[in-house]
Amino acid sequence: MRKFVVLGATGKTGRLVTRELARGKHRVTAVVRSRENCLTECLKEDVVLVDQVEGTVLGMESEGEVEGLVKDCDAVLICLGHTLTMAGVFGAPRRLVRDTVKRVAKALGSSGARGKKKKIILMNSNGVRNKLLVENYPWHERMLLGLLYFALPPHADNVEASEYLTMEVAKEHPEIEWVCVRPGDLLDGEEHSNYGVSPSPAEKHGGPVLGSAKTSRYQVAHFMASLATNDKLWDEWKGKTPAIYNEGEETEG
Repeated sequence: MRKFVVLGATGKTGRLVTRELARGKHRVTAVVRSRENCLTECLKEDVVLVDQVEGTVLGMESEGEVEGLVKDCDAVLICLGHTLTMAGVFGAPRRLVRDTVKRVAKALGSSGARGKKKKIILMNSNGVRNKLLVENYPWHERMLLGLLYFALPPHADNVEASEYLTMEVAKEHPEIEWVCVRPGDLLDGEEHSNYGVSPSPAEKHGGPVLGSAKTSRYQVAHFMASLATNDKLWDEWKGKTPAIYNEGEETEG
C-alpha cells in the first residue's frame, strides 16, 4: 500500500483523483479547505483509506508542519485552482499554485528517507507552453496567451508553477521528480479512460485558447493516479509536461 497526499482534494478534479487512489487501496491524506465539503459520498466504502486535513499548504504556519504532511508519502498530487469569482481570480493569493509547489518541493527536500526520490504531480493547463520544447502554437494564440498572462493572474500562476518545475526545481531540489499534466478544457460527464497523451498539445486541436482540445476531469484524475501508482508510466513521463485530451465522446455534465 502506497501513501499519497492530494492538495485541492475537494475540488471537482481533486476529489476524483482522491477517489481513484483510494479505489486502488492506497492511503491518501486529502488536504481540504473545509471538512464541510467532505468526501464521504464520493469515496463511499473507500473513505476509510482517506485522512482529511483541513487547511492549505500556504496557510500552514511552519515549514515543519508542511514537512510532517508530506513525510514518507510516495507522491504529492496538486489539483489546485482559483475559484471563478472576482476575488478568486484577482484576489490573494495570486500565486496560489506556484507558491504551493515551491513550498511542497522545499518540504519534500527536507523530509523522507534519504536517497528516495520524491514525486510531485501537478495539474496544469495546455495553455501553458513548455519553453524547453518546440511547441508551434499559431501566432495569434501566442499573442492571446501573452495577453492572458498579464490580464489573468490564474494563467500567470499556472505558467510560473510549470516554469518552476521545468526550469528551477532540479537546481534547488535534485532529489525531486515531477510530472506537469496539461489537460485541455475540462469537462464533467461520462467516466471513460479513452484519452490520448502526448509530449505537447496535439496540433490537430489548434491552439489552447481557440482550439478544440477537451479533457474530462475523470480522465485527468485517471492519468494522475496512474502516474502515481504505475512505475513504468512514471518512468515514461517524469520530467515532462504531457498534454492529455479526450479521444472518446465528449459529454458535459
